[in-house]
Amino acid sequence: MKIKRETKDVNKSYNEYCVSDRWKQYRSPQYHEYRRKWVENPKNMIVDNFPIHMDIEITNYCNLLCTMCPRTVQIKEGTFGKLQHIDLDLFKRLITEGSENGLCSVKFNYLGEPLMHPNVIEMVKFCKDKGIIDVIFNTNAVLLDEKMSNGLLDAGIDGLFISFDSNDKEKYESIRIGAKYDKVVENVKQFSEIRNSNENYWKTQIRVSKVLFPEETDQDISAFIDMWKDKVDAVGFGTLMDDNSEIEYSSSYRCDQPWQRMFVRQDGVAFPCCRDYRKSYVVGDVNRENVKDIWQNDFYKRLRDAHATGRYNQIDICKNCTYICASSVSFEK
Repeated sequence: MKIKRETKDVNKSYNEYCVSDRWKQYRSPQYHEYRRKWVENPKNMIVDNFPIHMDIEITNYCNLLCTMCPRTVQIKEGTFGKLQHIDLDLFKRLITEGSENGLCSVKFNYLGEPLMHPNVIEMVKFCKDKGIIDVIFNTNAVLLDEKMSNGLLDAGIDGLFISFDSNDKEKYESIRIGAKYDKVVENVKQFSEIRNSNENYWKTQIRVSKVLFPEETDQDISAFIDMWKDKVDAVGFGTLMDDNSEIEYSSSYRCDQPWQRMFVRQDGVAFPCCRDYRKSYVVGDVNRENVKDIWQNDFYKRLRDAHATGRYNQIDICKNCTYICASSVSFEK
């Protein structure tokens, strides 16, 4: 396996080593159309009447204190705020509005661990019953026991993305503070076995991903892939972001997210960016406004216009965004 590393290609800041595409064969034509829109809408600056995708933080509770997580940083600062689950009625209202306006995909994440929400299985089923094409979330898999695995698969989960940052037990437990390496490995293996045992579950994608730390070598990457390639569909790699990095402005850069997605925190605050964990560019509040109205409001229009005309540096959260200088990896088998 040849591994190639690149820098300053924002469209390749997250890469996957694909093990199996079998799950795609069990997805509907609507899924493939949604993925086409995901790529084409930002490329052609097409604004649909509603977000293609919503990231809904169903809880900001987490059972770990991972060293690189913004949540951990804020907890240490004392700035994290109130711990709470999203109100179930509010969640259902958001999904119902989305289902009536072409919402294609929902992810149950921002800074919390979705498996800590007591109604997570019910929420997956509600989304699928409402016709949401792609229902997914990231998890640290600490709570992914047999009962939870069966419940999620029966509810129709489309993708489970496990965050797992080292194939070395000591290093893993030093990064993911509070997790037990052997237990999490067993949980993921069990979920994979249950998924593979029933053809009705074969549409569910399983991905394991890690943050790439600066000291890691190509051999470390290869070893991580070897650990997981017979258990999952894909192995992903993301860049460790340093918020103190010096960002070089590029007038040709345009972020995809303003044309694709909206983020909603557990308290209902809406914002447009995966990096805005301090809520620096709030676009609305779903407790008081419809998602459709927020998606088309002046905050979003200003953001899209700034990116469309190469003036993203006039938006504070964009001019300081480390995503533009992310590194990437690609693979040749």
